[in-house]
Amino acid sequence: AYCQVRRAMAQREKWLEEQRLVPAMRRECGVKIAAVLVLHVLAVTSFASGFLLSRGQVADVSPTVEGARPRYDKVVAIVVDALRSDFVCIADELGAEEARGTRRHRKALPVFRELCEGGGGGGSGCRLLEFVADAPTTTMQRLKGLTTGSLPTFVDIGSSLSARALEEDNLVRQLKLHGRRVVHMGDDTWRDLFPEDFSQSFPFPSLDVNDLNTVDDGVEALLGVSTK
Repeated sequence: AYCQVRRAMAQREKWLEEQRLVPAMRRECGVKIAAVLVLHVLAVTSFASGFLLSRGQVADVSPTVEGARPRYDKVVAIVVDALRSDFVCIADELGAEEARGTRRHRKALPVFRELCEGGGGGGSGCRLLEFVADAPTTTMQRLKGLTTGSLPTFVDIGSSLSARALEEDNLVRQLKLHGRRVVHMGDDTWRDLFPEDFSQSFPFPSLDVNDLNTVDDGVEALLGVSTK
């Protein structure tokens, strides 16, 4: 009986000790949870302020230049979306046959190099340069960068499927202000960005298609008529 009493008393003392430690453990656990939450908030804030940058728009429009005479009467600008540099083989560290054997997409579009080498009449006036685009590289953001000279931000990705009219000064608007006739054929993203700047527009759906050549076929069918 004495041993049982001692054992019960020892268990009771252990239980009392655990009860005294519970508030301390709870406080320690609460401090750790609070510290983790604070770190998460700081991490999200740092990410949002450094990665998801907001871009301000400049409302100023460059004035027209009186008496400026263009060097060419007519220019056809062809923009190939998602064209990789190794498709035209700018950095050709492998021979033609070896490159085609290892990576079939290399030199898949030799027409660009042929133009620069004079085979297509390009001569010395042609230059083939590689451009490294900053992310994001979706169509709408890159078109903004090409026409305005500005840097797109990741925030713009949210409007990729519903592009709004571009309010900043841009190349297309300047051509219109200088009295040039600008005709667009191709991706309807251009029409969404410049709804009032084209003299004539032939947009084709870039996403609602069942194949990969709907836009190409439409442009090819209209190109000969519009360039006359």
